[in-house]
This record gives sequence, C-alpha cells and structure tokens, in this order.
Amino acid sequence: MRISILAVGSRGDVQPALALGVGLQRAGYQVRIGSYAQFADLTAEYGLEFAPIAGDIMQLLQSERGRATLESRNPARLLMLIRDYIGREAEQSRHDIAAACAGAEALISVGQFYYAVEMMATLNRVPHLTAQLQPNLATGAFPSPMLPAPPVHSAPINRASHEFAEWLFYQMLRSTLNQARAAFGLAPAGWRSPLNTGILGGKTALYAFSRILVPQPADWPPATQITGFWFLDPPHAYTPPADLLRFLKAGEPPVYIGFGSMNTRDPQRTAELVFRALELSGRRGVLMRGWGGLDGSHLPAGVHMIDGAPHAWLFPQMAAVVHHGGAGTTGAGLRSGVPSIVVPFFIDQPFWADRVAGLGVGPAPLPRRKLNADNLARALDVIAAPEIRRRAAAVGYLIESENGVQRAVERIAQELPLKPGVQLAS
Repeated sequence: MRISILAVGSRGDVQPALALGVGLQRAGYQVRIGSYAQFADLTAEYGLEFAPIAGDIMQLLQSERGRATLESRNPARLLMLIRDYIGREAEQSRHDIAAACAGAEALISVGQFYYAVEMMATLNRVPHLTAQLQPNLATGAFPSPMLPAPPVHSAPINRASHEFAEWLFYQMLRSTLNQARAAFGLAPAGWRSPLNTGILGGKTALYAFSRILVPQPADWPPATQITGFWFLDPPHAYTPPADLLRFLKAGEPPVYIGFGSMNTRDPQRTAELVFRALELSGRRGVLMRGWGGLDGSHLPAGVHMIDGAPHAWLFPQMAAVVHHGGAGTTGAGLRSGVPSIVVPFFIDQPFWADRVAGLGVGPAPLPRRKLNADNLARALDVIAAPEIRRRAAAVGYLIESENGVQRAVERIAQELPLKPGVQLAS
C-alpha cells in the first residue's frame, strides 16, 4: 500500500513524520514524505521517497518580523505571520501538495496540515488519518496548550479554550484553504473546523506524545490514541566530532543548553547570560548554536558550542538539558533519563514545561521573559538533587518502553491493512 505522509514546519514538526514513515516502511508499506525542500536530504538518509512542498519556515522565523514575533510571545502575531506566509506560497504549495499525494492509496497528515490533506483525500477519494503533536482536541481535563492558560480551570472552560484555539487557527487559514478548494473544484469549507468535526466524527487520530505526560482524556473519542513519542534515531552509527568527544571526556558531565527554533534578536546577550549562569553554578556546558545564531567566537573555559548532534546520543551524556519546551525536544529530554530545565517561550511550550515540572524531573518552568543568569544558575542547582535525578532516570525508562512508533504502526495497520502475504515487522 502506498501512503503519503505530509508534514511541514520546523524540524521538530517533521522528524516525527519521518519516524512514522520509517516504521511503516519496515512494516511493508511504501511511504512518501511531503515536506519543505530542506528536509529532502534528511528523508533520503532513511530511504524514504520525498516530495518537496514550497516554503521555508526557518527562513521565516529568522527574518526580522519572525524574530520580533517570537520575542513578543503573542500567539495572535504568530498566527498572522503564518497566515501571511502561507498566502504568499499558496499557489505553488497547492501544486506541490497535489503532487505529494498523487498515486497514494492513503494519506496521513501531521499537525495543522490536516486541512490541506483532508482536501486532497476528498479529491482523490482515499482514506485520511491524522497525527497530532499536541493534545489539541477539546477536553474538559485540561485547557488548550495552544493558548495562555485561563485563570480559572473547570471542565467547561477547558473545553471552550480548546474549541476557541482551533477555531481561531482555522479562521486564519480558511480563506487560503477555500481558494485551493475552488481551484480543485471543491465546495468551500464552512465555518466549523474540519479537524474538530473529523476527529469527533470518528476519524482516526494518533497523538505522538507520552501518556506519562498526558494521560488519555476520558472524554476523547474511541478512535483517538496517545501512542508515545515518535523518536527518529540516527540511520547509522553516529560518529561525533573529535573536539566534542575531547570536551566530554575532559571533566564532569556538562549541561546541554539549546532553544531550538526560538530566535532572539540579541543572541550575544543570550550567550552571555548562559555563560554567567554556568560560571555561578560551577558547571560546564554544551551550547547548541541553533537558528538564533548564538555567537561562539569567544567561549569561556568549560563551554563547548555545537551546530548539532543526535539527541538520543548527546542527551544521556549530559548532567541536565535546558531547552525551550518544544514537544519533540521535551520527549527527547525525558527519554534521556536526565533532569530537564524548560525555558518556554509561548504557544504549547508552557504546557509542556508545566507537565515536565509536574513529573518532578526538573524545577519549575523558567519563562523566557524571566531568564537571567541568576535564575538559570538557581535552576541548575535544583537539578543536582538526588531525588530529581532518580525520578528522571525512572521516567526515561518508561518513555523509552512506550515504543510510540510501533504502537502507531499497529493502529494504522488496523485501519489500512496490507495485502495478504505482507507481514508487519516485529
């Protein structure tokens, strides 16, 4: 069976799609990944077919407007940034999405790319399953992770926050979506979000995070399943740079510090406060240069800067991981079995930060607006507690044992059975 998986966004949005694609291919499916062109080489490393889709979220977030939007921590500004960007790329994206779905016998969307993939599933008359990286379906158990937490929590308020968040995002994109639907000869989409109506109507939805962090809400439909995180490990044995190995062997385990796609307009100031925090706490550090362009030209003793390394290899060798709270990095940090310090910027990151702290594997979240050398140093002192380290190791074992990709593949096989004679890989 031929399946196209479509996912766009940052690397944290696309990696789970690749992990699922690898799992499905091993199980006997033919898999094509549709995503931004910058992920073509990464996809090829795993032997998956690739179809490019117009766009470059990295370039957008590195722009002056993108950096200002991230620093504002205003979800509405981010939505408007994304809306304007999608509008500019709409025509080419429409053709690319059609090509990515051509010939597929089933489609899988990842995240908010649901709307476009549902359109193609309708046009091509093929099944469509969705995978979500955040718990964004309405529930009374907790409020939407995509909005600031409401001051009062109750089941009706929690449910309403989910419904509003999804409605808001959908309305931002509905005009562009309906232009595409018209170009394909389809009727316009209505005011209600097709994501909500589809999942609540029984469409299979897989949630690629851990039940240890988010237990399955009792009021979610039966066709939903929280599977566990979808980790993408290196396709071959990883050979780290010699200078990184020398640094790791030269002293006590360092602290990893990286903020993923969260840019700052003053990377030097960010680097300096990190250097000062490490000095105050008496720790060594490994810094991820990242999209924010942290300046590594004048590193103090005990600090090493890298452009990248597989989390599965790097994180277990750290004393702790300090990160922005993206869903993928949160999962990788927990899986590593070492404490986490989460510095959330906005959108879903405060939600994951609260969940990590609630597990007792790190201190209370340290919001980006409160990040300074003294606060970070105090957080680094907290993670030295033996109880936190024991809990982090225990949680890491549980996260690893969930095997989220295998659970997802098994569920997909129930919905999209292979032809006789093709067996699921064990």
